[in-house]
Amino acid sequence: MSDAKIGTIVINEEAARGAGHPPVIVTRAVKPAQGMLPAGLLLQNSPSGLIPWDPAQEGGPAAVAGVLDVACDTATQASSLSIIHGSVRLPCLKVGAVAQAAPDETALAALLTAGLYPE
Repeated sequence: MSDAKIGTIVINEEAARGAGHPPVIVTRAVKPAQGMLPAGLLLQNSPSGLIPWDPAQEGGPAAVAGVLDVACDTATQASSLSIIHGSVRLPCLKVGAVAQAAPDETALAALLTAGLYPE
């Protein structure tokens, strides 16, 4: 008798897309020179491309423009995959590119307003 198994493949890439409501994923420009942006990061628009969502910005938080689906190195990538509508994985969500935190009630409300549904 022989064992036909010749190997195992494990994929360790984290993705923020959820399974409950099929996500709408688009490629969008990111602001250059921000370093590595992690999967699940909440994003907002800026004139030079997507940047991390800032709930403490002057004048109140901007609208959430999406959630980064997979990590993006802005030193080498001009665009990223972002989820603009649908389900997102709650354990994967992050607020802040450097000092990352789980989303609070304000962030969760902003996600719902944007048509993004944490599961």
